[in-house]
Amino acid sequence: MKSKEFVVGTILGTVAGAIAAILLTPKTGPEIRAKLSFQVENITEKTQKLAHDVTDKTQRIANEVSDMTLEIAKTMSAHTNQLAEKANGLASTVVSGVKSWREDRQLASEGEQAQSDVKTEKLS
Repeated sequence: MKSKEFVVGTILGTVAGAIAAILLTPKTGPEIRAKLSFQVENITEKTQKLAHDVTDKTQRIANEVSDMTLEIAKTMSAHTNQLAEKANGLASTVVSGVKSWREDRQLASEGEQAQSDVKTEKLS
């Protein structure tokens, strides 16, 4: 905001100064027109240069922001992949643990059933 105000102030100050200088200097009509024309060209050149400078600076800032955004995205992607790999490893561990627990329970159940069958045969 401050740079915009500065630019507007510079342009208005230059225009006001040029007009005051032209009007306060005793000159003939053609001399005033020539001087006014020169001042208009001068202001136009300064305004174009200033616009070019602002455009260049804006483009540089946009490129820097874009580069930073890409770096952040790459970093986040790498971290996300690492977390996904850890989550997959933990899920595999849990699945293996549950399978092992089920097998152990099934073997224990079969063992109890076999003991029960043996006792029943002995009693018979």
